Amino acid sequence: MSTNVPSLRLMTFNARGLHANYLDLQGTLNAQKPDILVLTETKLRDNSTRQWLSHFLKDFQWWSSPNAYGGTIVCIRNAIATATNATLAGTDTEGRHIGVVMDCPSSPLLIIGTYWPSGSDQSALAARALMEDSLSTLIAKSPHCTPLLMGDMNATYLDSDRSSANCYSADAMYRSFLSTHNLAPLHTREGGDSISRPHTHIQATAGSRRGEGQPL
Repeated sequence: MSTNVPSLRLMTFNARGLHANYLDLQGTLNAQKPDILVLTETKLRDNSTRQWLSHFLKDFQWWSSPNAYGGTIVCIRNAIATATNATLAGTDTEGRHIGVVMDCPSSPLLIIGTYWPSGSDQSALAARALMEDSLSTLIAKSPHCTPLLMGDMNATYLDSDRSSANCYSADAMYRSFLSTHNLAPLHTREGGDSISRPHTHIQATAGSRRGEGQPL
């Protein structure tokens, strides 16, 4: 039976190769204790069983869209996943996105973990357009849910999100997609006024292996 979840701790992280960096990430998870976690650039070749991965995510139910050079995982803490009957809503075959429905009575959620194509050249923009179509279909299939888009967007919501304040074609596409689906940063929807978000940068710690990690 589902129960109400009054608040959730959300976290996204670009793993840059999960096998290479999961020991560093473990400390971050222990410190932050997220309820919902989206990992991108996992660089897992497939969904075969891996003992290290099962141990790393032992506190979560998780769903993976693998890709040797990308990959996305959506994780929901065990107790919450069970209480909300979390189920897979849809995924792609290229490691770009996963949707999971949480049956929260007050507001059912569609958690969408995403890893968007990077760049603003024609091939990247075409790939983004295909991904937008897939996400639009995923959202349309769960009209009773509030969509929560998480992950690595490779685009900005505000000009001030980039230190140069430049707006590229990928940024414009992304902002248009959000507007079409009435999506906005959580602080904007809750507080009303748009405020600048802090710049973020994921830097590997001194204990990390060098490089981007190898596909598994």
